[in-house]
Amino acid sequence: MKVLIVDDSIIFRKGIEKALTQIQGITVIGSAWNGLKALEILQSLSASDLPDLITLDVEMPEMDGLQTLREIQKINYSLQGKKRMHVLMVSSLTKKGAKVTISALQQGAFDFITKPENLDSDKSIEFLRDTITEKIKIISGKDEGQQIISRINKPEVKLTTSFRCIGIGISTGGPKTLMQLLPPLCEATNLPILIVQHMPEEFTKSLAANLDRYTSHWVKEAEEGETISDKTVYIAPGGKHMVARYDQQGKSVIGINDQPAENGCKPSADVLFRSLASVFADKTIALILTGMGNDGTRGLATLKRAGAYVIAQDEASSTIWGMPGSAVKSGVTDEVLPLDEIPSRIRKILHG
Repeated sequence: MKVLIVDDSIIFRKGIEKALTQIQGITVIGSAWNGLKALEILQSLSASDLPDLITLDVEMPEMDGLQTLREIQKINYSLQGKKRMHVLMVSSLTKKGAKVTISALQQGAFDFITKPENLDSDKSIEFLRDTITEKIKIISGKDEGQQIISRINKPEVKLTTSFRCIGIGISTGGPKTLMQLLPPLCEATNLPILIVQHMPEEFTKSLAANLDRYTSHWVKEAEEGETISDKTVYIAPGGKHMVARYDQQGKSVIGINDQPAENGCKPSADVLFRSLASVFADKTIALILTGMGNDGTRGLATLKRAGAYVIAQDEASSTIWGMPGSAVKSGVTDEVLPLDEIPSRIRKILHG
């Protein structure tokens, strides 16, 4: 795999290159200190010599990460499927960095990593190496979840329960997927929607603010103790778990906690789904969408035993079919559907 590094900091360029050289099968073909220079490099290469992966800094002089991404996407489009350059955004843990990164993900960046505070230690280089290796496995199609190729469409099922909420677990490819899913889903139902998107702190706040501009529901980062209300989308805060629970008056409310990560994830879809089984049980519709790994599968098993209805996104429309594929393989789903069919299917389930 050929990689181009784009970052305005020579320290980070060298740090990322050092991390990449420790990954077998990786060739760094060059580095650039801003978007303009990166485009010069790309324009000088033949289609076969273009990089498979570009690590792209979010904040740079002259041409920032978002502007550069748009130009890279134009090149990808001109190649007409003969080659695709995947873009991995490299973001600082700041409000501005998070906001731009969310926009980049919604505009076609494959994924993102966060910058360590410094690159002076071997630990920081190891962090970069391990994080980038994980992303490269996805691009190479080596994630185990992608080996599952079955597609299930169940016959019509008569549902007699009155649904009260929708729970969603999602990871890699999530911001773009949610941008496509939420507007029509919110038009299809007034039910509250609780979402676990694997992201660090600050990024979920920016994600909620961005999505809120495009939906009829209020989209917000969830807060401890707030009542779970119709026409509201709750996104679990980065670095915390979100649950549904009862308050002292017996109302269903949001709970936020700092318990250990599950499946290496915090927030975790498993944690959310188990709580929905306790509070809403068979009055829950659960969606397991694009993402790497198997977070959500165990929680969905608990939900299924409680009588919930579970829909998985299909492989073709997923950025990576790890999470939904794991759920399908485990037999805890009722249906597997393309992303664009999920809102209309939910409308039919709810309204007949």
